[in-house]
Amino acid sequence: MSVVTGQVQQDINQDPNGAAFGQTSIAMKNTLGMAEFVEGVKTRPQLDFLRRHGCRTFQCYLFSRPVPLAKFEKNFETDI
Repeated sequence: MSVVTGQVQQDINQDPNGAAFGQTSIAMKNTLGMAEFVEGVKTRPQLDFLRRHGCRTFQCYLFSRPVPLAKFEKNFETDI
């Protein structure tokens, strides 16, 4: 697994070189069969860029602020 952190996310929408770096990093890891885990996604355009280029695993405030495990589990309970 490879982790991409905040500065890369900021750069992908503000700098063409940052976008190229992010796209290349994701493509290389997908080609090598490595899981990509991205931390710190803060905006919808960042998420859209990352998804468009093959990243599927995120941890970020865009989805939810940190919560205790019990609350997390309750939020995702389903009747099967």
